Amino acid sequence: MHSSSLFFALVATLLPLEQCLAVPIKHDALQPHYQNATSSVFLHPRAPKGTSKLQRCTPPSVANGRYIVTLDPKKPAAPVMKNIKGPVVHLEAIHAFTAQLTKEVLATLEAEPAVKRIEEACSVNLLDGTYAHTQEQASWGPARLSSVAPLTHDPTKAFAYTYKYHNMGECANVYVLDSGILKEHPAFEGRVEFGTSFGNYGDKAEVDEYGHGTHVAGIIGSNKFGVAKKVKIISVRITDKTGKTNTDDVGAALQWVWKDIVKRADDARKNKQPIRPAAINLSFSIETTEQRHFLENYVDFLIAQNVYVFASAGNRNKDVKDTVPARSPNIITVGSISIDDKRAPSSSYGQGVDFYAPGENIISTNIGPRGFDIKSGASMATPHMTGLGVQLICAAYPARLSPADLKAKAIRYALHDVIHDIPSGPKRLAHLPENLS
Repeated sequence: MHSSSLFFALVATLLPLEQCLAVPIKHDALQPHYQNATSSVFLHPRAPKGTSKLQRCTPPSVANGRYIVTLDPKKPAAPVMKNIKGPVVHLEAIHAFTAQLTKEVLATLEAEPAVKRIEEACSVNLLDGTYAHTQEQASWGPARLSSVAPLTHDPTKAFAYTYKYHNMGECANVYVLDSGILKEHPAFEGRVEFGTSFGNYGDKAEVDEYGHGTHVAGIIGSNKFGVAKKVKIISVRITDKTGKTNTDDVGAALQWVWKDIVKRADDARKNKQPIRPAAINLSFSIETTEQRHFLENYVDFLIAQNVYVFASAGNRNKDVKDTVPARSPNIITVGSISIDDKRAPSSSYGQGVDFYAPGENIISTNIGPRGFDIKSGASMATPHMTGLGVQLICAAYPARLSPADLKAKAIRYALHDVIHDIPSGPKRLAHLPENLS
């Protein structure tokens, strides 16, 4: 279990900022196991009378007693911090911190001019229910990314397809914030590293007890099912064995990822080694009615630092305008399609969805004795796009694509208007062409 550092600098020294998992369903050997990237948290302002800063959790999500406090960087933080008596986790990049607050301290902070917003940290069910090389005998997901023509579904042949790719993603690191990863799985060939965990998992902090993260990581970079077959994957566990987490733990995980990226870059410079590009896969989504959510602030900060971020559109069959981090215009947001190029009935949609990728009946690595399983949902579509993005990043390396450049390039390569049943928003199918010129 990760023990968050309590020795960060005071908030006055913060950096300037300008700027599908389901409760498992019993299923037969190769029958689909549906995965839903839908959280049960729904945040909205329900502040006490006379205040407008406090955002509370809405049932069935439950406040865990901690709060995310966002500060105005132009005002002194000392009057705020003197009220905090217990442990504090600073989210430096977004001028925020998390702490357990009493009712009295909460009321005091609401009156402080330096406090812009206070959000209850919510316990949420983040991951709940529902000239190229050629790989023959590939699963349909990677194969669809490299095929201009639609694929024909043959339920008797799981590996009846051909996947053409340009590189194996050797240049990049991908952080997977999820339920953990079974790093010993042979399909990862030792390329998965445990980073850290956020939550109380005892001696199982490094273990994937749920299976979602292992499946997602396999789509990104396993040797058999992966899109980028040699990428380095770093596991950051943020959920328990039922797919539940706390929103403040997600923020702390993003903070840890940023610090780890900086550390690895510093080490590379000291050793006169090239700096490896970093990407983050977020196969989850959270609903909110707020105009701004602290996770959006952190995602935008990371993207401004040239970190590539990919997120699930979610499985709510609705517009993503109230979904974070999916609705961020800077992120790459991914919806799910089936093998017949139809939007998955559960997949969310809208102007905020940049691409659609294979997400239904996807075979990938698993924690069970067979070592593989079939799952469905936008959680599975997202790592397909992450793997494709890594291919484009490494094709340009050592030159560096900005996140905006990567999105523009992926839009140029995408197949347009080939996906059916999309109520609104772009109809782009993620595509990896044979010629990347």
